[in-house]
Amino acid sequence: MNRIVFSELVERCQKELIRDSAIGDSAEAKYMGRINDVYLTDLPSQIDWRHIRKIASITTTADYSTGTIALVNGSTSVTGTSTVWTSANSNNMLIKASGYNEIYRATYVSSTSLTLDREWVEATDTSETYTLFQDRYAIASDFDRMILDRDKAVYYYNGGNKVYLTYKTIDEFEANQTYQYNDPINYTIKWVSGDPYILVNPPDTKARTLYYTYMPALNKMEEYDTGTITTLANAGTAVTGSGTDFDGFVTDTSAYDYYFRIDGDGIGSASKWYKIASADSDTGITLSDTYAGVAIAAGTSTYTISVVSLLPKGLDLALLYGAAIVSSVDQSNATQVKNWAAMYDKIVNQYRAVEDKQDYGHQSMKTVYQQSGARR
Repeated sequence: MNRIVFSELVERCQKELIRDSAIGDSAEAKYMGRINDVYLTDLPSQIDWRHIRKIASITTTADYSTGTIALVNGSTSVTGTSTVWTSANSNNMLIKASGYNEIYRATYVSSTSLTLDREWVEATDTSETYTLFQDRYAIASDFDRMILDRDKAVYYYNGGNKVYLTYKTIDEFEANQTYQYNDPINYTIKWVSGDPYILVNPPDTKARTLYYTYMPALNKMEEYDTGTITTLANAGTAVTGSGTDFDGFVTDTSAYDYYFRIDGDGIGSASKWYKIASADSDTGITLSDTYAGVAIAAGTSTYTISVVSLLPKGLDLALLYGAAIVSSVDQSNATQVKNWAAMYDKIVNQYRAVEDKQDYGHQSMKTVYQQSGARR
């Protein structure tokens, strides 16, 4: 099955399934939003799509306790003696003074100076042993969630064997959190000021690599149609535009597949798409496939550039039917809505069975998920 480009999904949902005759940007935006809702939220939450899941790593920080510290009641300043603090071994670390219960988070100032996140509540202590340790680590900026089997998501290697950390909810994690340093056993995910962190328990006694398998947050699909096409030869691949910003939209051909069409050749299910090889300038693109339509010379033809989903190609139709179901508030035919729901469930369940039952090697993944050209 060939790919269905985002713009075509929008048009087919609006004009061919819902049969919404409204025109204009606001009408189109409504269906763009519905396709993207299914793409960004519904489908990614159901299955760990193997070909978009990622493996990343963090390096834990060993605890640090060289020297002694002086603490003053009511102050946030910590003064070190014989300490060799650096941003790597102290900044944003937790600090616990020996014999005291309170745990503080420290900010690095210098090799002998730290700042606590709140005032020291105990009596002044001019010389005390201490330990700096880390319980949380920033993770990938595109992180959306761990894989659904969260007990198989975070691990390290010990003697060549994987050692998995057990997932805990935030409440479970915090209720059982310890500050006795050891090999990490549990983890949780916490968002701090909008950024995701892995928290580990117990805090690590040494620097080690922790790997984690996660599902990335997808970017919404978009289209671009500003300006017009002035020249495009039959059987040619060079496209020239006027009033366009091709290279401002086509920015990452290594991660995304971009497609081009002349709107006069057909829209919706009649679209004739051509994969883009590169955007060479504001006004020039090169197609991977030769143009099969009527040549354009000194013209003003409207066009569309759009992308395909990063999900398996067989789910293109699930995006279409899922958006139609969401749009059923605009549809009075209950039987038709049930048919859309049945088609959506059938497609998703087929792919769920594939994902759940098969352990694809590299070659199998290529065979099942290889991306063919867009439907022409």
